[in-house]
Amino acid sequence: MNQITTITSDPIQIQNLTLYDGSNLVFQMRYSTMQLGWFLDYIVWNNTQFFTQSLRICNSPNMLRQWKNLLTFGLACDSPPAQREPNIQTDFVEENSNLYILTAGEVQVYEAILSQVPAYSSTTSYYIGNQVYDATNWYVSLQNNNLNNATSNTFYWAPING
Repeated sequence: MNQITTITSDPIQIQNLTLYDGSNLVFQMRYSTMQLGWFLDYIVWNNTQFFTQSLRICNSPNMLRQWKNLLTFGLACDSPPAQREPNIQTDFVEENSNLYILTAGEVQVYEAILSQVPAYSSTTSYYIGNQVYDATNWYVSLQNNNLNNATSNTFYWAPING
């Protein structure tokens, strides 16, 4: 998780970031005094524009989850000091709230938690169709009585892509 530290208190600002994989991310943030909150007006990633239709920035482990099959990153927000949503124009500058870019692996960890896919264990017997997570990817067992076979062994495991 990389914190975005270039956010200012300007009510309209464009963030231009280089992601962990070298791709480019541009998004516009807008603060609304009428709604007391920050919004994402658009996101451009790898020259493809995703219109978020004024997606409100709120505390979330991945605000971009609905696009998890299209994007190789996520966007998280938390506000531990304030213990509230980012609703003051200076919240990000004063670090009452933080915005983070998630890597593809971090997005997958969050998805594994939500879907309750168990972590791989070499001491567990898996059967055809059982799914596991190994901190970088999801896998499905291709064999019955699959015990102590690393997920990198393609005879026993197949990666599941997003």
